[in-house]
Amino acid sequence: MLRSDLLGASRGATQSNLHDGSRVALIPGRSCWPLCYTADDMSVLLGLICSRCQERFDAWQLQGVCSKCDSTLLAEYDTARLAQELGRETLAERPAGMWRWAELLPVRDPTFRFSLGEGDTPLLALPQLAKELGLDSVLLKDESVNPTGTFKARGLATAVSRAA
Repeated sequence: MLRSDLLGASRGATQSNLHDGSRVALIPGRSCWPLCYTADDMSVLLGLICSRCQERFDAWQLQGVCSKCDSTLLAEYDTARLAQELGRETLAERPAGMWRWAELLPVRDPTFRFSLGEGDTPLLALPQLAKELGLDSVLLKDESVNPTGTFKARGLATAVSRAA
């Protein structure tokens, strides 16, 4: 049983090891939704940077706003490394869900990555609206298929995973 499986404990979650050494926890009846997938050394998150004063902060230190000016902190990523190490094929081979993108999320230890199946919500084409607006296309992200029925599901799952 994973320590981070706050909801899965009552649902009989189990843990498995994958061929690459990463761990997966599964809730019965939702076996296609792993709670974690990537190894903990794969993060490309470099740090946090203040949106106003450009002060830099350690990404792994819990904080909400800049300690100097109370402004929002933005994530800074090693995009060159990401482009080299993470291709479409790799992503396509991973199970569906938000942890498919673990390298971009602020949780290093797979033990603390959990999910109820958030993520991979579809983009819906809205051709009539595009036509009315004089655009080639308009896409709408359908967040209603998340377990909570809202766009807040991914953010909350990440926040709880990070807090664990």
